[in-house]
Amino acid sequence: MATGKSASGKAAFEKKLEALRALRQSSDARTGVAKALGDASNYVVSKAAEMCAELGLRELAPELVSAFDRLMADGAKDDPQCWGKLAIVKALGEMAWRSPEVFARGLRYRQMEPVWSGTTDTAMGVRAACAEALVSTELDGVSILRLLVWALGDDAKLVRVAAVGALAQLSRWEGELLLRQLAIRGDTEPEVMGACLSGILELGERGALDFVASFVGEDDARGLEAIAALAQSRHAEAIRAVMARWERGLGLEAQKTIAISLGASPLEEARDALLRVLGEARAEVAVCAVTGLASSRYREEVRERVREITAGKKDWRVTEAFQTEFGLATPRMSLSL
Repeated sequence: MATGKSASGKAAFEKKLEALRALRQSSDARTGVAKALGDASNYVVSKAAEMCAELGLRELAPELVSAFDRLMADGAKDDPQCWGKLAIVKALGEMAWRSPEVFARGLRYRQMEPVWSGTTDTAMGVRAACAEALVSTELDGVSILRLLVWALGDDAKLVRVAAVGALAQLSRWEGELLLRQLAIRGDTEPEVMGACLSGILELGERGALDFVASFVGEDDARGLEAIAALAQSRHAEAIRAVMARWERGLGLEAQKTIAISLGASPLEEARDALLRVLGEARAEVAVCAVTGLASSRYREEVRERVREITAGKKDWRVTEAFQTEFGLATPRMSLSL
């Protein structure tokens, strides 16, 4: 049973949150939100920061920065799990805060907190958000690149993915070179490799398509991520490159990756390629092709064509995939007695 003191403390906390929520309908939200940013509770601070972005209170950006500095001083004590700092960085990013200092500091920040097996870093999200926000600051491009290099080498996957995305958004040829170097060196996390190869295609520098296509056929995660990046691309040439590689023969996992990834492309060429995969591939890959087509923007347009092709394959796995993915599933009878 809660003591009177703890019960009253919880009631006071809930009252603060309720008062903060009520500010959405207030004509003077600025004063109340500014006060909440100085609250001792990092959760209250996080909600106040979210409200700054939601209500467009850009005039409170200096107060957000001040709150960030305060929560950095003794982070593990004053801001466990980095709730406050993360919300502040995201709010400043959404408000397109042009001053880079807070993001530059947050990009290198680590906060070790105790867990059952020792300690863990709870500031990964803060670093990732800082990497993303830096691109929109007044800092010159070369200086941003120098900061993002640190994030590319971060030990947290989340931060590396954010850094790759920031480099793509920065749209500088120097950033594309960094992404190429990362692709060649490789990364232990497929998600990082996928973001890297997609970023290279998005930047579209000379030879980008050939560079990414050069990894297709490698029997590892990088090869599969290269296939996915090409198949999901908005470039018709990339779809043609994938299908040219399909014709030369690929392993089962690579074929399945193509079948799933083509569904994410908005191009008609991807739709046609996926129908071809469905018609030509063995059952395991055809099932993935059905999934890709069902998730594509052409779902309703190809429904009858998919029905015809799946019926012609005469394989219960493909038929069941069609019924399930296109909303026609019926319960299968149990074979057990």
